Amino acid sequence: MEKGSRDSSQQAASSARKEASDSKRGRKEVLKDLSSSDAALLFSNSWLSHIPLLTVAMCEPNAQPSLAFVTSQIAKGWNSDFCWASCFEPNFLAALMYEGYLPTAHGSIKPKEYILLPKLHQQRCIINFEDLHVPKGLMRRSRGYKLSTDSRFDEVVAMCLEQHSESWLHPPLVQGFKGLFRCGGVGQVRIHSIEVSHNGELVAGELGYSVGKSYCSLSGFTRASSAGSVQCVALGLLLHQRGFEFWDLGMGMKYKHQMGAKDCPRMSFLAQLHRVRDQPKPDLKIEDKATDELLSMAFRAGQYVRIKNEHPQLGGKIAIVSDRCGAWLKVLLEGQDKQIVNLPPHLLEDACPASSTDSAGDGSDLPSSLRGLGMRNQLNSMRLKGGGQAGEAASASKGDEGSQEETDSHLTTLKANRPLLSEAKVQHHRLWETRLSRRKALRPLLMEILERRERDSGLSKRGKRVLRKLKRREKE
Repeated sequence: MEKGSRDSSQQAASSARKEASDSKRGRKEVLKDLSSSDAALLFSNSWLSHIPLLTVAMCEPNAQPSLAFVTSQIAKGWNSDFCWASCFEPNFLAALMYEGYLPTAHGSIKPKEYILLPKLHQQRCIINFEDLHVPKGLMRRSRGYKLSTDSRFDEVVAMCLEQHSESWLHPPLVQGFKGLFRCGGVGQVRIHSIEVSHNGELVAGELGYSVGKSYCSLSGFTRASSAGSVQCVALGLLLHQRGFEFWDLGMGMKYKHQMGAKDCPRMSFLAQLHRVRDQPKPDLKIEDKATDELLSMAFRAGQYVRIKNEHPQLGGKIAIVSDRCGAWLKVLLEGQDKQIVNLPPHLLEDACPASSTDSAGDGSDLPSSLRGLGMRNQLNSMRLKGGGQAGEAASASKGDEGSQEETDSHLTTLKANRPLLSEAKVQHHRLWETRLSRRKALRPLLMEILERRERDSGLSKRGKRVLRKLKRREKE
């Protein structure tokens, strides 16, 4: 037994020495094909031999193997997230982003201080904009904040580093991002800074990049309560408004899932990216946009809308806005089935657009309803406020008020004394005219809807009464 044990131990030791020798020869063969810097890194850090290496040579035209081919093989057969590289040049970073990698850096390595660790997640966290969660009350908390993009890139980088330190955003990678930003991007890849400010001071922001019609977040910061939530939701709505297809958030985290993000398998994510990466790049530039305007709904709840003919199945149908569904709107279709569908705002239009309110036409910009309340009362009111010219015009108006000359005189007096009129009163009448115009525009649409309901399924007593009233007003 002892002799058999010794033999087996000797065989195991011999096998181990042979494997080590083969591994060493294999490493030497691999090192012959590498650049001197990559070879030195691999020789000094044996753990790198277990991770796929990506090189600049793979990005060359007609390269064998190409970066696209290597990425496809990694996506299918590599059961980890990271690869490695030693180059931080903007063009190389852009090529990695185009293929679906999220660039990160790693420090404290010899003989170089830093290496690049491109990350191809096995599960990528993405948001489809109809799933974006917009918290109730966020619009109220967003008042006073302004959103801008690509205006304060260096400040955003500095504040990200201040909040998170150099966890993965090491100096060579920062310089590569800055180079990519200053050159305006490479091909379909652009790098962006998102800034949220309050009274001119940055309170939240993030770094990100776009590839065609996809946007990926890299790192962010927040310095005020609710500012981070406002920045994330406002950015999501802006991305959808500008025509992006989806929002890539990188690694899944609890707060991202609460925003509506879902984990997407690697192959599925790459398929989505390949579908949109060569599409025309949307313009993300915006300057000091009030965030509460971005967060407000394009159409208010209860508003009648018409689905544009661009929609293949529902074009031309009337619907009522029910609620928000992320960056989309939930609408209730008119008809027997009362179907609820989610649609993007750009496929909807106001079913009864109100005509623009009438103005004076003589430069006084007074609402017609204010001018129609009675010229003498207006003049008397101005005389009590300011006297002078208004008083003289009121005295002159005691003659024949129906004459054209006197009417022109009254209008001239109103125009001259426009500052004496209360601005609140003018705004009140302008709003009243807008609502009146909208009610008039709504009548034909309501008649159409009620008549269709009457034909399809009949109307209630109240519905019949409203329809009779609308028809009577139509005849008038």
